[in-house]
Amino acid sequence: MERKISNAKDVSELEYEKTAEAMLEVKTKEAKIESEYFQKFTSILSKKQLFLLKRAETKFSKNMLQHHKTANSKTH
Repeated sequence: MERKISNAKDVSELEYEKTAEAMLEVKTKEAKIESEYFQKFTSILSKKQLFLLKRAETKFSKNMLQHHKTANSKTH
């Protein structure tokens, strides 16, 4: 939906609004799922392991974004 709106020329205010709401809803659902799993992990991982897990996830995301940017800059 986001990509469709980004590439469209004639986009109404309502379409922008609905797309922004959908994007927010996805982020909200992701946060809820992440929170649920974090709570489950607390029963099997130490506090240090939880910290290291979150740090690894953050590092992985940054690396993936960097890789994606590098790959896109080579194709354009």
